[in-house]
Amino acid sequence: MLERKVAPKNAKIKRVAVDVDGVLAKFHDRFLHLLNKDFGTHYTLDDIASWDIGEALPVMKKIKEVFGEQVPENVCWRYFDLAWLNPEKMEPLPGAVNAMKNLYLRQDLQLDIVTSRRINSGRDMLTWIDFMGIPFHGIVVLDAFGKHSDKSMRGYDVLIDDSPRLARKMAGHLKSTLLLFPANHNKGVYTPNVLRMTHGWKSVREYFNSIK
Repeated sequence: MLERKVAPKNAKIKRVAVDVDGVLAKFHDRFLHLLNKDFGTHYTLDDIASWDIGEALPVMKKIKEVFGEQVPENVCWRYFDLAWLNPEKMEPLPGAVNAMKNLYLRQDLQLDIVTSRRINSGRDMLTWIDFMGIPFHGIVVLDAFGKHSDKSMRGYDVLIDDSPRLARKMAGHLKSTLLLFPANHNKGVYTPNVLRMTHGWKSVREYFNSIK
């Protein structure tokens, strides 16, 4: 786990955790571009109907049948790393960079980038954040396979994420709010403290403007 943080100046500051893949970066687009290129497929974001890409895409199901249970997950993580291998080719989500710059200027927010991933892609991700000029107060890189990878347990007031698993875990943390980025893989996830950001970063900015 890599963690660099700047302590809040006072206790009234809201601590905000911002995810990277699918929130700041158009990760799934890049992932599918590389996968389609290598396998001759034509998958789109609509085909990712599950958080587990290895279960969502037919090509992964075929790999599972031929090579065994664990292989699709290994293949998916391999393409996860490859998607970040050339950071300059990773595009940001519309409005992400400007929204982060505006939120960073607020005196009432502690803006942390918090991501769970294989450590392999951590350096490339940090290069991308710097390349895009995305500001932050702190950054936390959690090992996706580690026992401390649960973002819901880190005491944030607001989390901005696209994970349906995190949304379900947040049901037990009613003092926190999850701003859930809309995606095919998190449709149908509703808990009292989850707000769907229907218009992406525009909705995020509207939310924070409402709590000034």
